[in-house]
Amino acid sequence: LSITDLSLTDETLKDILFDVIGTEGKLSIPIKKVLLQASLNKADIDLVVLTGGSGKFYLVHETLNKFFDENVEILEYTAMSAVSKGAAIHSYNYTEDKLKKISLDDLMSDDIFIKRESRFDKLIPAHTEADSEGSYEYKFEKVSNRLEVFLYHGIEKEDPYKYKEITGVFKTLNNSYGIGDTINISWKFDENKILHLYYEDTLLVNTQDKLNKSSDLVDYYELNENKV
Repeated sequence: LSITDLSLTDETLKDILFDVIGTEGKLSIPIKKVLLQASLNKADIDLVVLTGGSGKFYLVHETLNKFFDENVEILEYTAMSAVSKGAAIHSYNYTEDKLKKISLDDLMSDDIFIKRESRFDKLIPAHTEADSEGSYEYKFEKVSNRLEVFLYHGIEKEDPYKYKEITGVFKTLNNSYGIGDTINISWKFDENKILHLYYEDTLLVNTQDKLNKSSDLVDYYELNENKV
């Protein structure tokens, strides 16, 4: 298939990519999410670092300048130099001299919710450390001998329709429960950031490596000395 006599203008390209570069587009959503999690405003940011790839696209720069009202400096590094700079920070943080350290905490980036009927209950709050555990009281909305557990991730202040499903399971129980009856579900978020849910010591669901592979649930590193 050969396409000829096609003229692509800047205006047409922006129309095509509106869902990405628009005010509520896919490019601005993760930025707003990070600012919210870090309790920062746009005015607190003075530097944005791009690491190649789509960051080289001029509309990315233009969208960032518009989002931050051109009050930030935008620097672009290649993927190779970005990795080397990260390695330098890591090395600096683990030297044994008396230099001021950067505190890096490996934390969960999103809230984890459990869905019951049409409602979402927060199961694990964002910033929970790995190797943590807790419990959740599951309340039946109808007479049933089946346990329905579906996990989602997102930010508590967002609209629930923006939450993304991680995994789920239907479990037939030995007993039938009435409306308002409750059972206890325990959870463990292990050192490998894999979430396990149990009922009476029986594994209900295991996310395996889904949390690690999800682009929306990457590790959250909080720089306590200098917020960037």
